[in-house]
Amino acid sequence: MRLNYGKTFLLGFGFFGVSIIWGVYNAFVPLFLANKFGLAPAFIGFFMTLDNIAALLIQPPVGAWSDRLRTPLGRRMPFILIGAPIGAIAFGLIPIASILPLFVACTSTLLISMAFWRTPVIALMPDITPSKFRSQANGVINLMGGLAGIVAFLGGARLYEMNPAFPFWLGSVLVIVAAALVLIFIREPKEYASLEERPSMWASLKQIFTDKERSGLRILLAIFFWFVAFNAVEAFFTLYAYNHLHMTEADGA
Repeated sequence: MRLNYGKTFLLGFGFFGVSIIWGVYNAFVPLFLANKFGLAPAFIGFFMTLDNIAALLIQPPVGAWSDRLRTPLGRRMPFILIGAPIGAIAFGLIPIASILPLFVACTSTLLISMAFWRTPVIALMPDITPSKFRSQANGVINLMGGLAGIVAFLGGARLYEMNPAFPFWLGSVLVIVAAALVLIFIREPKEYASLEERPSMWASLKQIFTDKERSGLRILLAIFFWFVAFNAVEAFFTLYAYNHLHMTEADGA
């Protein structure tokens, strides 16, 4: 028995769609906030953390909801079917929002919709992949995320030079295509493991912090510090390139 690479690559398009949205968002939204709306760095930093606040508040309950949901489409697909189109539309409107309240409305809609379908699309991998192949499948899915980063930063930079809206419109189209590929070609399993065997999120966290074996806590802290460092750089790297390295907005990406 081998990993089905074709199906895994198709599933990876879900993560591709998520990654290209966030790549373009993190590269160009800080530039809009600074150069178009004149916000100070402190406000830009707060604005760029809103997606993480949305993820904290929305993703865990949505993940638990999708675990329990049963529909003819499956338990993950309804979230993708609803969240991806809404997110794509909101994302495409961001660069043409001419006043800050409308800009905030578009970005808020994007953050909520992306948080709504991110966890279910990521959870599809372990749903359809036997446990002994999940490390390989995770590598394939992260490869798709890397390809999305190349498209977002290199392709998005060239499109931004033509028109600042073009990277966003490309992202909107690609996220719809990616979600459609997942919906058309990926079939969820008909039977699921019993939910009664799974501890709650809080019970799992309590176990990690109280377990005498500290490996779980150490890996949790390692992931936490990695993302603190990564997000601190990611939110300001294009502004740093523009203001301090005197690069163009596109070349900063």
